[in-house]
Amino acid sequence: MVSLKRVPIKFLTRFFNKIVDKGGEGVVYKNSYAVFKDGTSKDQIKRKAEYECNMRILDLNKGKGRNEDTFGSFLCVSECGDVSCGVSGLTDALRNEVYKRWRTKNSWEGKIISVKFKSLITTKQGSFSLYEPRYNGEQIDADAADDLDRIKEISNWRQ
Repeated sequence: MVSLKRVPIKFLTRFFNKIVDKGGEGVVYKNSYAVFKDGTSKDQIKRKAEYECNMRILDLNKGKGRNEDTFGSFLCVSECGDVSCGVSGLTDALRNEVYKRWRTKNSWEGKIISVKFKSLITTKQGSFSLYEPRYNGEQIDADAADDLDRIKEISNWRQ
C-alpha cells in the first residue's frame, strides 16, 4: 500500500473509474501509515459512484418531523413509468415554494427535475427505483424524463 500523500490524484481517479466501470460501487482510499481504529477515521476516504438522470414529478410524499406541515419528498417517475422514487435534498426555501404553488397553474406537478443517485436498484416487489436519490435542480429545457433504458445506460446497470 502506498501513502495517499504520494499518489497523484489522476491515478486515484483512474483507479476509481476502473472499479466503477467494472460494476464496482466505489473505493475506500486508506492512509497506509494509519493505525487501525474501529468506526470512522480521518485516515480513509470513501468514494462512491454517483449518476444523474431526469425524472418527472408526479406527486408529493407526506412529510414527517419538521416537514410535517409541508411534504417530505417528491414522488418521481421515469418517462416510461418503470422507475419511481422519493427524491429528497430540497432546501427549506424551495420546499416551501413548491408546497405553496402545488396544484396551482404554476405548480411543480409534472415538471422534469435532475436527480443525483448512487445506483439503479430493484425493489422486493420487482420494480425499479433509485438508491439515494437527491434533487439536483429543475430541468427547464427538458420535455421528457429519462426512461428505464436510458437510466440503465447512465448508471452502468448490470443485472
